[in-house]
Amino acid sequence: MLFATGCSFVQSDNVEINIELADDIDDYNPVVRKIIEKYPKENITLHFGVNIYKFYPEKTRNMYICISNNDNGNKRIAFDFENEQKRK
Repeated sequence: MLFATGCSFVQSDNVEINIELADDIDDYNPVVRKIIEKYPKENITLHFGVNIYKFYPEKTRNMYICISNNDNGNKRIAFDFENEQKRK
């Protein structure tokens, strides 16, 4: 299964990932999660090609958070960088 079509290093701590739509991927949550886990200490920039990328709530992280402009409660997080930021 192809997750990312390209990867190039801009600087030693900056990583740019190009993500293109693939017919065999129905939910891009696992794709983004693997990229985040692969580069725990780098600054990641994700570039999505022009298309519709689906992120379903069943494969997101669910956690209780307090958001200043929203109600506190359990929220679904598609791009979860919290654990990776603690590793820096």
